[in-house]
Amino acid sequence: MKACVNHEKSVVVFSEDTCPLCHAEKALKKILVEIEKSMGILEELKRIVDENGLKKKYGLSVSEDMDDKNATAAQLAEADSRARELVNAVQTILVHNVPDLSELKSSLINLFEYLSSPNGRTAENCKAINSFFMFDDLWVDRNLPDHFQAIFVDVSGALHDTVSAPEIAENFDSTPEQLLKRAKELNTQQSAPLNREYFHGH
Repeated sequence: MKACVNHEKSVVVFSEDTCPLCHAEKALKKILVEIEKSMGILEELKRIVDENGLKKKYGLSVSEDMDDKNATAAQLAEADSRARELVNAVQTILVHNVPDLSELKSSLINLFEYLSSPNGRTAENCKAINSFFMFDDLWVDRNLPDHFQAIFVDVSGALHDTVSAPEIAENFDSTPEQLLKRAKELNTQQSAPLNREYFHGH
């Protein structure tokens, strides 16, 4: 057994090579650094909008959107590093006005494969990713076929029940295993999207 005294008023006893609390604190610091970077970018955008009178001219407002963006970042921070990496891979494709459907399908399969694995199938990951896609609805604004849209709807709807209330997640085809099966069956041919007003209203 080993002991770590690097924590105020606490002694951590452990058997691993490194102190688990020190490891967790380092990981948290990295997440906070990334959040601060995002905040800095948003503040710079706000400054540019304000200095150039864009808000008045075009009705733009970065600051009004910042709380939602911060909430989204905070939600995803609850997931582990691999889950965050896979979500970011999905978002990297969705930033394009016309996303590559083959790449999007592959990124969704990778995400759901991890969430279906012993390491990835945790309540924290499922809740964080559910909340992320509920707050960050970039997928709503893309001209995606209805079968892609339907998967995002269920990811942002009942995925969070996977561990705590599996019967509910199963009822909505929202467990990682069900979503993985659906993702593998996705047709990457572009077709008419669902009514976008429906998603914005829910």
